[in-house]
Amino acid sequence: MFSLKDRVALVTGGGNGIGRAIAIAYAGAGADVAVAGRNRETLEEVAREVEAAGRKSLTCVVDVRDVGQVRGMVRQTVERFGALDVLVNNAGLTNRAPSVDLSEEAWDAVLETNLKGLFFACQEAARHMIPRRWGKIINVSSIWGVVGRAERAAYSASKGGVNQLTRTLAVEWASHNIQVNALAPGATRTPTREEVFGKPEFYKRLVAQYPMGRLAEADDMVGAALFLASGASNFVTGQTIVVDGGHTIQ
Repeated sequence: MFSLKDRVALVTGGGNGIGRAIAIAYAGAGADVAVAGRNRETLEEVAREVEAAGRKSLTCVVDVRDVGQVRGMVRQTVERFGALDVLVNNAGLTNRAPSVDLSEEAWDAVLETNLKGLFFACQEAARHMIPRRWGKIINVSSIWGVVGRAERAAYSASKGGVNQLTRTLAVEWASHNIQVNALAPGATRTPTREEVFGKPEFYKRLVAQYPMGRLAEADDMVGAALFLASGASNFVTGQTIVVDGGHTIQ
């Protein structure tokens, strides 16, 4: 039911953290995987792990704020593998600032990465999925798109937009047998966040907000990501699945 045998997946932000974990898990489930991001070295490391699982890989160096690069990324994937079955929009950017101090440049950088780039990746993927009448799109959101968080105006707005965009595209493309869902992680330990999470007092206060008594690891997102990419979710669309150890139910 959760097999991805001979499917083709494209994972943005695939060089580290959640994207890396998902890409490697998809290969383990039988998919060929394209990984996209800005750091060629980390992408190539993930590609090697995909190939070690016996699957084909592709690396795409791309800045998702550039629509031309986003479209090229999807076209490269289709040219390499002949199809695109699963798109995971994981590339993201965050910042923290009091709303009265948030600059236009900071706002634009976050919205262009988290929402604009994501939409145009969905659009280009759908152009290939619609004729084949099969596709899975998974947009990585955040709990801060579900509940409020001080000093996260741009990030929260972008992720709330992701959740609503997910619903809209799910309705629009349901007749083409394309399921569009979102995955909303809670605080997750990844290499890019260790500078923050490595502060003992901050980490202790943060963990206290999670009923399960720990933060997520990137691998904690894999189960939901496999479900949403596989036939197990064929009648699930337009949903935002929160994976946060109980944080938002309090």
